[in-house]
Amino acid sequence: MENATRAPLILGHRGSPKSSSENTLESFHVAIEEGADGVELDVHLTKDGKLVVFHDDTYLDQGFIKNMEASKLPGFIPHLEEVLDLLGDKTVDIELKANPDSFGDFDEIYAHNLCQKVADILEKPFNCRAIVTSFSIRTIDIFRAQLDKKAISTGVLITPIDQLAVKGSVIGTELLEKITGNDHSWILPHRALLTKDLVERSSDLGLDLGVWTVNDLDEARIFIGLNVAAIITDVPKFVVGLL
Repeated sequence: MENATRAPLILGHRGSPKSSSENTLESFHVAIEEGADGVELDVHLTKDGKLVVFHDDTYLDQGFIKNMEASKLPGFIPHLEEVLDLLGDKTVDIELKANPDSFGDFDEIYAHNLCQKVADILEKPFNCRAIVTSFSIRTIDIFRAQLDKKAISTGVLITPIDQLAVKGSVIGTELLEKITGNDHSWILPHRALLTKDLVERSSDLGLDLGVWTVNDLDEARIFIGLNVAAIITDVPKFVVGLL
C-alpha cells in the first residue's frame, strides 16, 4: 500500500466546509492552511465542455449542471484547472459526478465525455497528485480505460446504501477483487463500513483504503490506528492535530 509506513493523508472534504463555503477556492485554500495534505472535490462537465467543481447535479432551480453553460453559473463555482493550480504539490481526490439517476438510468455519453475531459486536464503539467474516484464503477472503469495505463490512481467510493456492494454492512470480497481486477488502486468506504477486517483484506489485495467523512476525533484516532491510507474530513485542522 502507498502509505503503509506513514501517517494517513488528511484530505479536506470539499475543502474545509466548517470554515468556508464548500467546493470554493477559499475553502480549498483554508484546508491547505490548516495543514491538510490535500482536498476532495466534486466535478461536473457543463454543456459547453467546462469542468466545474460543485457537489449537486443541479444548481438551485436552474436545472442540471450538465445542461448548463459554465458562464451561467455563479462565479464562486471554480473550474477544475483553477483548483489544480491552487493546490500546488498537494493531493486532490477528484470525484467524477456521473452516477445512475434515481431511476437507475446511466448517461453513458455524458460519462465518457466527463472522463475524457478530466483525463485530458490531468495530462497538463500540474504539480498536484491526483486520485480520481466515483461511486459509479461503470464511470471509474470508463476513466481508467481512457488513461491507457498512465500513472494516475483511481478508486471506488462505497456507500452503506449500495445494496449491490454491501451486504449486512460488509463489503464483499467479490467487489474488492473487481476493483483490483480493473486496475483501480483505491477503495473508499463510508466510515460506517470501516472495519479492521476490511483494512486487512484491502491490504492483502494491494488496495489503498481511504475513509469518509470522518469528523469525530475519537473515530479518527481509531482509523489512524488501523493504518488507513487516507482520511477525508470536514475538519482537517483538528484531524491533522491528531498526527
